[in-house]
Amino acid sequence: MHFPALLALTLGLIFPTIPTEIPQDATTAPSSMAEPSPTAGEVPSGVLWFTIKNERGASMPGRLTFVGDHAPGTTLFPNVEAAPDDLAVRDDLVSSLSGEGAITVPVGTYRVIASRGLEYSIAEQSITITEGGEAEFNAVLEHEIDTTGWVSADFHLHTLTYSGHGDANLKERMISILGEGLEVAVATDHNHHTDYAPTMRELGVDGTILTIVGNEISTPIGHFNAFPVNPNGPLLPSNVRDAPTLFSSIRGHDSGIGLRALIQVNHPRWAGIDYFAQCGLDPLTGVAVSPAFSRSFDSVEILNENACWGYYEAGAANVPTEDSRFSVLQDWFNLLDRGEEITAVGNSDSHSVRANIAGVPRNFVTVDTDSPEELEPRSLMNGLRRRKVFTTTGPFLTYTINGLPGGSKVVAKDGQVELKLRLQAASWIDVDRVLVIVNGDRVLEIPVPEERTPLRLEHTEMLALPADCWIVLLAEGDDSLAPVIPDTKRPIRPLTITNPVWVELEGDTQWIPPAVAAERAAQRFAEDPEKGIALWRAASPANRRRLLIGLPADSPVAPQLAREGLADEVRRVRLAALHLIDRLDDASFDTAVAAASETGDVVTRVFALRAIHDRPTQTGALLRAIDRDGMATLSKSGYAIDDLIPGDFVRKWRVLGYFNPTAEGKRPTPETATNPDQRFIGKTGEAAWEVRETRRNGYLDLLGLVDDPVAAEQALAYAEVWITVPEARTVRFTLGTDDGCVLFLNGKEILRDTETHAADPLAHAGTLDLVPGPNRLLLRVENGRGGFGAYFRILDNEIKVDHQPPR
Repeated sequence: MHFPALLALTLGLIFPTIPTEIPQDATTAPSSMAEPSPTAGEVPSGVLWFTIKNERGASMPGRLTFVGDHAPGTTLFPNVEAAPDDLAVRDDLVSSLSGEGAITVPVGTYRVIASRGLEYSIAEQSITITEGGEAEFNAVLEHEIDTTGWVSADFHLHTLTYSGHGDANLKERMISILGEGLEVAVATDHNHHTDYAPTMRELGVDGTILTIVGNEISTPIGHFNAFPVNPNGPLLPSNVRDAPTLFSSIRGHDSGIGLRALIQVNHPRWAGIDYFAQCGLDPLTGVAVSPAFSRSFDSVEILNENACWGYYEAGAANVPTEDSRFSVLQDWFNLLDRGEEITAVGNSDSHSVRANIAGVPRNFVTVDTDSPEELEPRSLMNGLRRRKVFTTTGPFLTYTINGLPGGSKVVAKDGQVELKLRLQAASWIDVDRVLVIVNGDRVLEIPVPEERTPLRLEHTEMLALPADCWIVLLAEGDDSLAPVIPDTKRPIRPLTITNPVWVELEGDTQWIPPAVAAERAAQRFAEDPEKGIALWRAASPANRRRLLIGLPADSPVAPQLAREGLADEVRRVRLAALHLIDRLDDASFDTAVAAASETGDVVTRVFALRAIHDRPTQTGALLRAIDRDGMATLSKSGYAIDDLIPGDFVRKWRVLGYFNPTAEGKRPTPETATNPDQRFIGKTGEAAWEVRETRRNGYLDLLGLVDDPVAAEQALAYAEVWITVPEARTVRFTLGTDDGCVLFLNGKEILRDTETHAADPLAHAGTLDLVPGPNRLLLRVENGRGGFGAYFRILDNEIKVDHQPPR
């Protein structure tokens, strides 16, 4: 589906236009046609006249990307207010709502690329800009992908206006969304019910896409999208600490349009705001025992941001994973293994015009009509709830099993099903392979021809299935999507993930989840150990992993399979072996497991640390791991190691607040105060020290130090304790704050964090060089918005801490 030609005609009445007919031999455009938008700011520049048209000759929204010899990160277009009703510009990108106009460009030679999202071709041209000169680029983009019956949607979008970070205001958000060819946009600002409709009307494009009011409920246990919600209704609670309560509140919300809100779990492995880790979902087994966890969500974001965080796992591939240590794709596979029917989605989580391009990744959803003027929210929500959706950064992959599409349930006669797939991709997008995943195992890899035709592949294959199963298809390309989708912290590559088809073998009384089947089989290994070992050795990698997880610790074959599993060629089988050893009361494994904790990837090391039984050996290995990796690296593994760490959190503090960060240095502050009873001038008047205890989990909550809740935003607070030792010694500590912090020991700064983030108790690790007698430890925490607090732990059981100053 593509943008209606009527829109282009309407926009022509609103925005300055240039003639649609330009002589083929023209090299410049008459300066009398329109006043160029001064996007380049106050630098030597010229004018670029441009049009972005479809194959029928109608102008349409799109984007221009400028590639030149300027240094990465150079801002070519600093004047972001040059044409706020038509342009969204950042750095080297210009999105245009009208698809035609003139902009000023710094002097230089550029490769200019016109694009309109994942369904269209691109056009490119080499252009030289001279001072005071004019150039021209008339781009024609073809709608190359047949998306009949599907709409493209991004379910996770922000604005600076209401989320408080990023750089896209409401108009820029709309212009960038339309320029990327999205057809559905869900507004999900943090703890705010944002409605895009008024801005769409203001821009004159109301009704051209479906916009839905949503809310990213940002809580201490993670971030969750709820949509649709009532823009005028009460805000959903953001201070909830257990998912059952939160999900119940969302289910009870009146959306105002007769639809129950859908619950989407966002970036569930992004350290600090990772629902799966915060509420104890095991990344290997898919089991959570915490009462704070609930599986009653509808969808999970397996791909987040342009980089598609969540696809890879730290250590499993030679690619950066940043703060997303575990693969959310694998988490989803684990949940499918246990019979959960949860929709997989991927979203841009864009807060900006350029830093994360809107609509990458995006979702294609089966709907009743793919006309934006006729599309109703109910049709979209039905498609989502029935899992008639796939997520992609480019490839358009559809398939059927026995004639039924993704999200269906089918019966396999004679243990076989027919797979039919169809793969399309715009000509600028690389696709190299389609992978067929059955119960977590890659059973088939289908190469994709190199020709860049829109229809890349049609394939039919009979699949033999030995048991009840779920089937998912993946498409991958090896070539980066840059420069159309700029590479960020890792190359942005083509990816597609479909939702599953569930297959039940003919004659079964019911569909048996793979994890349940494996657990039942493993429990029978005690009846015939030799047969059990042979069955494990013959199993597929995913089933070897499931069998080790389901094997009782007292099974007579457990020690042997644990040792064989440790030597397995498949990494996740080795992790399952470590998980089994953790359950065994057998210290004979400690030498081998301790060796594993010293080598391999960080996730393997954390699993190994947990599996060491001798506490001194375990503590020594942990401290060596901290020295080697840093506590932040270990903690971002997302797997609980808190109970392995010696010492305890500092439980009682003297606290003081709030202060204005911009007033720092203009009046006396606690950093230099020598009188422990001194009072200070804060944001709301006089500020005095008070005693505050942490929560049971060690978190020092700094909200509520004054009655005015707004005073806690953009504010500083302080917390102090004293550590008295008879002689000089060095002790270890861990620290995590919401948001940034500075840590002082005896007036000397020893750590500074200037980032905005949630409080991770293991975010920082360091040492305190204590002097004989009392040592003053002072923590300054700076809050932006939302949560405000700190975790501080001393990794030494002998150290005593006092919240009262020495007298």
